[in-house]
Amino acid sequence: MTVPQDVSPDRNPLTSWLKHHRAVLQWACANAFETKDHPEKGRDHVFLIQLEAVVHPTSREHTAVKPRLQINRTSLVNHVYLFDKYPGVVAMFTQQKEADDIQGEAEGTVSYNMLIQYDAEWQLQQMTWDQREFDGLEKQKDWVGVLLSITKGMKEFKMVNGNPVRQQ
Repeated sequence: MTVPQDVSPDRNPLTSWLKHHRAVLQWACANAFETKDHPEKGRDHVFLIQLEAVVHPTSREHTAVKPRLQINRTSLVNHVYLFDKYPGVVAMFTQQKEADDIQGEAEGTVSYNMLIQYDAEWQLQQMTWDQREFDGLEKQKDWVGVLLSITKGMKEFKMVNGNPVRQQ
């Protein structure tokens, strides 16, 4: 007898991880693009995050538990590199472009693309902010360290109003 698997979005490790870390991912995306120094990068670059599963054995019977995702690599890549290295993602960008053309860009907003990969699964996220909200995001040179700290569950930083705050 075959039992159907629960494939609801909350059971998908990537979807759950993205939902849990949304605030820090938005902040990191804004920092990755270095918008104050290089505003043109928003047109032809993508913030790429590649995840890997880390399985910690349980103390009982040393059996594996649900894998925990963590960041393996982050980079800001241009479309040419991305499409050459991962040609399968082109369709996602084409669909997003078509949707953007239909909806149009809301006035007073800022948006950048973030692409997340875990195993063979890819998700394209368009991070969008109101201009005032975007201007209020703190820019940090060590944004990768902060991102890794928060997504690994360390208590060094806490997200407050869209920005990381160092805990005492």
